[in-house]
Amino acid sequence: MNPGLALALSALLVLFHPGAARAQMPAFWNQGAKDVPWEWDERAASPFAFVNRISPKYHVRLLSKQEKLRHHLHISFFEGEREVFTFKGHTCTVFSIWEDRLYYALFSPASDGATIVAVDLTTGKEAWRSDVLGIGLQQHSRYSNALNLQADPFSVRIYGNEAGGQYYEVKRADTGVTTAHKIFSRDETDPSAIAVREAVEEYHGECRRGYLPAVKRLIEAGLDVNARYSGRSAWQRQRSALHCAAEKGAPAVIDYLLDQGHVIDPADSNQKTPLVVAAELAQKAREAEAKSNKPRVLSETGLTELQGALKSCHILLQRGAALSESWRVALRDVAKAASDHDLIKLIEQTPAPKEGLPPKTAKP
Repeated sequence: MNPGLALALSALLVLFHPGAARAQMPAFWNQGAKDVPWEWDERAASPFAFVNRISPKYHVRLLSKQEKLRHHLHISFFEGEREVFTFKGHTCTVFSIWEDRLYYALFSPASDGATIVAVDLTTGKEAWRSDVLGIGLQQHSRYSNALNLQADPFSVRIYGNEAGGQYYEVKRADTGVTTAHKIFSRDETDPSAIAVREAVEEYHGECRRGYLPAVKRLIEAGLDVNARYSGRSAWQRQRSALHCAAEKGAPAVIDYLLDQGHVIDPADSNQKTPLVVAAELAQKAREAEAKSNKPRVLSETGLTELQGALKSCHILLQRGAALSESWRVALRDVAKAASDHDLIKLIEQTPAPKEGLPPKTAKP
């Protein structure tokens, strides 16, 4: 065999061996998971949690049987009275159904790792099976292993909670190929760290609602005003609380955040600043009002969506936000259509941004 080919094959064998070191893992596998937070539902780590709510078309029956001095849980899936598939599991087995596809995990509660199996319930035939990368092979005498498993039309998502560590993994629903993987650090799964993350989620949620009293309560409790929460959706990644308030058109929240020292021009993963988010909202709200002639009033602020967006733009510009040339004309057109002469004047007075400047805090 060609020495170069042999070396390449050896590298692949090391790379894809279940016990391969994490350092050998291709970097792209982690890109879709690096911002995913640790989540765990103890109730969902059991087949009993899903017996009555797996699918409108299929139902499941669990039957404990003793075989060779051991108890097995036979998990059977039925369409009406027709049994379409059965497998042996245990009291920690997890599964999920999406339309006519069953996904379940084969693993031991006392050992590391797992294998995910996909079954076509229209035929009862296995579609694929795929080992999890997990946290790798573990040396152990006493061990615990549990999973949460979720599925949708495109992916199967696994949260693994082992004695040796926790991980998150995503597999393609059609092939079982691993597309994302993350091993969590102890800090990410520590209860105190999770409590902080949940506080940040609440903070961003209240900013998105535009509810100022709740935002004040969280900041006064000591939360960092610039704390960011990386949401699961691509558009949420690296959004700040100021982005969330601008998205809602909540000028009072924006004013308060800036008074508390929030950076005024943070960029999210799409390189949008809060001013751009507010300008986009103003543009959409103006188009919606022109079509329906029925302004949408926001209960938390008492303003229409357009009023809230324009006031937000006004505050951000007044406090020193940068206005790109690409948005200068578009925002001026919306302000003219809304007869907001103060905003038009402010747009004209705002200088073009200088390239390469770091994010700045707001003017007092």
